[in-house]
Amino acid sequence: MMHKKYAFTLISIFTLFGAITGQADDVLPPRFNFDRYSAMVNHSPFAIATAIALPSSTPDFA
Repeated sequence: MMHKKYAFTLISIFTLFGAITGQADDVLPPRFNFDRYSAMVNHSPFAIATAIALPSSTPDFA
């Protein structure tokens, strides 16, 4: 019976030790360089091809 108690204690210690030493250095991933999106910003596939002409203003009725 004592053997199972010591085995459980050793497994718990090794699990805790593995969790502590296995922690990641960076919590957040590094940011991407914005230059990778510059081509899409300059030549957006979703941009309107032609400029929208403003409607001519109507004369004031008052």
